[in-house]
Amino acid sequence: MAVPEEEFTGVTERLRAAMQARGFWNVERDGPAIARFCRTYPQFDARYMALWVNLRVKRRPSLRTLRQLATVLEISATYLLLGPAIYADEEWTRILAQRRLSHRPH
Repeated sequence: MAVPEEEFTGVTERLRAAMQARGFWNVERDGPAIARFCRTYPQFDARYMALWVNLRVKRRPSLRTLRQLATVLEISATYLLLGPAIYADEEWTRILAQRRLSHRPH
């Protein structure tokens, strides 16, 4: 199921901030230390990590990978995906209901 880009914005920024908070930051380049992160956690491929943390590339990890990243970075997968400003209950419920209806077989 493809997720529209506008629904889950800010994943890249939160991933970069989490990497910086955990010490995976290259001060000289002012960016994530991808090679060191991937040496520490070999389950992640450096080529994909480079795409996921690049602010100009709109690529995001799968939900499974996002959960793995959240686990190793010791943050919530929900926070990594949605950020601190989660939709109001009724609006979020409406969005999920619309998504379910749009993917039902006719």
